[in-house]
Amino acid sequence: MTDPHMAPPEVLREWELVECLGEGGFATVWRAERRSDHEPKALKFLRAEHRGKLSLLNEWDALNKARHPNVVCAEEAGANFLVMDLLEGPTLADEIRSEKLWPLAQTVELVGQLCDALGAVHDAGLVHHDVNPNNVILAARPMLVDFGCVTPIGHRHPNEDRHPQWLSPEANQRQPASPTDDLWPLPLLALAMLTGMSPVAGDPEEIWSELLSYDGFDTPKDPNLPKGFGRWWRKATHPEPEKRYRTAESLKRSLLALA
Repeated sequence: MTDPHMAPPEVLREWELVECLGEGGFATVWRAERRSDHEPKALKFLRAEHRGKLSLLNEWDALNKARHPNVVCAEEAGANFLVMDLLEGPTLADEIRSEKLWPLAQTVELVGQLCDALGAVHDAGLVHHDVNPNNVILAARPMLVDFGCVTPIGHRHPNEDRHPQWLSPEANQRQPASPTDDLWPLPLLALAMLTGMSPVAGDPEEIWSELLSYDGFDTPKDPNLPKGFGRWWRKATHPEPEKRYRTAESLKRSLLALA
């Protein structure tokens, strides 16, 4: 059963909440049906304690600037709510937690489509700033969702209490947002998909401490990794951002060469 008092009044007038799909630090996402035509959508709204202090109009604006087949589409918004296409499918995190190992071709295809999505985000002058497996939904095609942390390139994200696991060392150090922040998680995702391993799993405080003084990860050693993966990994996770892949397209091209 839903608690109708959770949603803003303007939401409840037009929408019936059906099922909670997820909760974040400041908002909740529900499967909802429009009362007029019962059309199902994903509806995100701010929790009561954040209304008047935060706005979802920034996310609405970002989604409209970064339109792409692999980016969730938004339909309408207000300060307290955002209506998006309802995506059916598990998250990439669900698949990784199931300990399913992905074939190389499927891994390259999925990460390549995320590169395409991020290219559109960066072309719009934005950084998603929260690329992680929970924010990739495996619908008919991989879809990048949750633009709640989106940040203009060159600006600093205001929230200093974010989980460090999928953030770049520079984001953990509160440096201005850069496209390389969004590219940083992609080799970590690829490694987790191919082997189930992650160099950033464990206690958040330990991860944060490691990334604050980051000097490179060990090269993964696994017989299932393709030839050349170690070289690609070292460049994609280089301690110096200017020595990493600088664009989503260049990272994608180098990854395709491994397949």
